Amino acid sequence: MERRVVASLIAAVLLLVSVVGFGGSEAVASEQFDWRRFEGQQISIIGVEGVYNEQILEAIQPFEEKTGIKVAKVDFIPEAEYTNKVQMLSAARSSEYDVFMVSFTNLFDWVPNNWIVPLDDFVNDPTLADPDLDLDDFYPEVLNNCYWNGVSGYPLGKDTPGAKLYALPHGWILFNLLYRTDIFEKYDLKVPETIDELIEVGEFIQEHEPGMYGVAMRGFKAVDMLYGGIWQTILSYGGADLDENLDPIFDSPENIRGLEKVAEMINRVGNVSNWANVTWYEVLTDLQAGKCAMAIDAPSLATWIATGEDTPAKGKIDIAPPIYGDTKDETKSMIFGWNLGINAYSTKKEAAWYFIQYVTGKERQMNETLKPFPTRQSVMGSEKVRNYLVDLGMKNFVDAWNETAKYAGVLLTPSKGFNDYGYVLAGELQAAVLGQKSAEDALAAVSKYYRDNYK
Repeated sequence: MERRVVASLIAAVLLLVSVVGFGGSEAVASEQFDWRRFEGQQISIIGVEGVYNEQILEAIQPFEEKTGIKVAKVDFIPEAEYTNKVQMLSAARSSEYDVFMVSFTNLFDWVPNNWIVPLDDFVNDPTLADPDLDLDDFYPEVLNNCYWNGVSGYPLGKDTPGAKLYALPHGWILFNLLYRTDIFEKYDLKVPETIDELIEVGEFIQEHEPGMYGVAMRGFKAVDMLYGGIWQTILSYGGADLDENLDPIFDSPENIRGLEKVAEMINRVGNVSNWANVTWYEVLTDLQAGKCAMAIDAPSLATWIATGEDTPAKGKIDIAPPIYGDTKDETKSMIFGWNLGINAYSTKKEAAWYFIQYVTGKERQMNETLKPFPTRQSVMGSEKVRNYLVDLGMKNFVDAWNETAKYAGVLLTPSKGFNDYGYVLAGELQAAVLGQKSAEDALAAVSKYYRDNYK
């Protein structure tokens, strides 16, 4: 089922590109740059199954024609399996793949283990870097999180001492409140800003719209769950994961209160009976089918619905800034992106670099999908994009996106072992929401796990 949805989303992507009119022949970056320097080499790519795939697949033929480099194999696997797959390959020093899709949090383990190649030498070599690469054109919020020094406790970022660039931004998303504009207009409802307001509005809708529940949110036990709204909402009460000494503070009073409120929200206005099985896919399909009035997830779901097949929600979804606890200044939004990096054990690193800089380049991104949103400011900032989103029924989209960017961050302290203890965190959050544990006991278990295994 998930593969069929991905296929339908890709079809929607192609429709969107053709309507927006970003197609056309790509400009030659520079007559002096030798794009055919590694002609005849072959590379392989591994990535996450999803809408990001089309950005890669549609670039292969023009890349091969431009460079003479052949993309011999491309494998996309489900997100829940991807990180473990790459880590097993890397631990075995496998050269099977040359190009990796890389999330910001993947860096927490891949950099200290030397599984991924720093790109600084490629960027700074005029014989390897296209003169039109223009790193300054990337959104700084995204590019900055592709830098790190590999030391636990130090933040991602170019200004971190000893930081190197490990990936180029490929696609990015923030996490917002999505809502049914027709339902809110029908009852003259105010779009909620706080958790308490969301619960109140959700209960009103459940009472007046039979068969519709209030809000969808990811609940399936996986690290991916943390990106899908729950962790940012908990942190909006002022908490954090680790302190400055890398001691765990998952069970701080602020986080306990945040988890209690999230649990209340899901139990009162969420689909709690099926919540433990909800991934991004179920959030999407429940919105499409008109089963829920709101969702806390990626705004790309709104554009997918707007450009997809006819559903009860088509043209009726817009986005707003994320909800928060008590204080607007504590609003949080998870920034997430799939970027492109190079396997440290690749035997064709230069050819892999050519693919990365080509796919993330300005001209290439101008020919790509708007979903999950270009990482180039020159593309996303165009009036054509804004106007098209308005035509899709999302008049508040760009303003809400820009407002959300003010609150955006990775929201997780870089620390080795994240993909392990992050999975534990997801499981304990799930247990608390489902009433199997108190919020205090669940978060205390995460702190204990981190302390026992990583301190």
